[in-house]
Amino acid sequence: MAVDSSSRVELVELAAQFELLQIWLSRSGSYPLSLDIPFQSRSSTFLLEERLLQIAVPHSERWEHVDLCLMFDNVHFLQRNMPLLRHLTFGLHQYPPKDKPVNLFDRAPRLTHVVLTSNFVKSVIDLPWHQLTHLCAHFLYIEECAEILRDAVNLVHCDFGICGSEYSIPLSTLPVHPHLTHLVLRLTGATSYRPHLSLSPFFDNLTMPALLSLRVYEPGITLDALEGSFWRSRCSLEELRIDEASEPESTYHEAFPSVKRILLYGQQGD
Repeated sequence: MAVDSSSRVELVELAAQFELLQIWLSRSGSYPLSLDIPFQSRSSTFLLEERLLQIAVPHSERWEHVDLCLMFDNVHFLQRNMPLLRHLTFGLHQYPPKDKPVNLFDRAPRLTHVVLTSNFVKSVIDLPWHQLTHLCAHFLYIEECAEILRDAVNLVHCDFGICGSEYSIPLSTLPVHPHLTHLVLRLTGATSYRPHLSLSPFFDNLTMPALLSLRVYEPGITLDALEGSFWRSRCSLEELRIDEASEPESTYHEAFPSVKRILLYGQQGD
């Protein structure tokens, strides 16, 4: 059930929606719950969001699929047992304060699928990375991607939208990823490539023996670094997608003769 957070909704109507939510939750018995709390604008007030969470979190032990976009001051509501939670979509209205780190969803032992939407900061919000198998993040610094790859060693599918760099933070040394079959490292939205968004440090020490599908942006990677990771991983790569490609397709076929599908997008001169 989703609650309309528009500022145009009258208080009486909101009260009625909250009452309906309470009734719906009480009548749902012990069934697993899918919960959608997508407050997407700052017009939604702290108190409305807080009230909704006060109604929903007593039932957190039945949450299975959850979509949340919250104010940082309300994330403390999420520090509860969530034994059924498997799929999470999570974001914040604004960047959180860097001096208030918090652990979230560490009591959700079945959580394996996560989508990170707006204003997620890895150094502030810690998740149970080790148990995740599927991760999609819309807006991350390149250093945050490396930090997550360092911690989330059981990933199978990983899709990172890279929006910038923190410049002074060195990339982490990365462990072997024995289960990773699909990896996407893409520029988010209108983000344009800049030299400090290089992917080469990833591939200089990233080993992925199970990798089947890889997507990268060419200006951020050298062919040597890509080849080095490929041969070091000894993977059976089936699909390679290159965004913002400038090298001809023949160059990639020559470098990776065993790859079945090589897809080039945004070739210069097209």
